[in-house]
Amino acid sequence: MLSLTVRLDAESSSALAYIQEHTGADKSESTRAALIAQSRRLQAQELRCESAALRDDPADRAEMLSLASDLADINAW
Repeated sequence: MLSLTVRLDAESSSALAYIQEHTGADKSESTRAALIAQSRRLQAQELRCESAALRDDPADRAEMLSLASDLADINAW
């Protein structure tokens, strides 16, 4: 397991204390959870950006409409 020493400013220290107080987790657990949460937020943002790029891509939209039209012809309902 990696060991890391971090210097916290007043705002970060206050945030860590808040997390600890409201979760009961120790400093290490709180820090790990915060890192994981931030990583997930960044990954979600990246997916939103990729989705928006596809949504706004005229060539991709044309292909989706073409496929939808083709599938509508074979739709049993």
